[in-house]
Amino acid sequence: MLCLDSLKIEGRTKSPYYAAITARAYREAIDDFYHDRYDAKKYEKELLTTKHRGFSDAYLFSRPYEKSDAQNHWTALSEGTYEVSGLVGEDGKSFMCKYKTLPNQKIELIAPKDEKIVEGESELGRVFKEGENYFIEFYKIQTIEDKELESVHSGYLVPIKLPVKLPAFSIMRQKI
Repeated sequence: MLCLDSLKIEGRTKSPYYAAITARAYREAIDDFYHDRYDAKKYEKELLTTKHRGFSDAYLFSRPYEKSDAQNHWTALSEGTYEVSGLVGEDGKSFMCKYKTLPNQKIELIAPKDEKIVEGESELGRVFKEGENYFIEFYKIQTIEDKELESVHSGYLVPIKLPVKLPAFSIMRQKI
């Protein structure tokens, strides 16, 4: 029997979102396997949220004359069901926009492993739970310099205030 004691998750040229979601999915799959609750579809669904070129077994199996299907060279990194909307800063009080954020838009929150998201509300917006997932909705968008914006887009370099404190390095994502 083959026994592995480590996994390598490609991340050198990937986004923080890709590295975080992939590592999280693999960690959960391993933990669930050892607790007899492994569900391949659950981890695959989460991996499909990342930008990728599709999945293959790459070079896991030795097929020296059949490598044409080991990598996808036909599409760009355009597949994926979610877009990263923002990354929460180390202080947990603000985020940097990575896509676009508008008032009254429901954005999913992903906290680092073992960190808890606490529901709450302020004049800036609310953090709430629906089913198993947490979301953030802004009533208004305000920078840490107290400038109010109609919307904020990727490339805006001033952190945006959060309605309530979130775990540092949480990810905000939107379904596309």
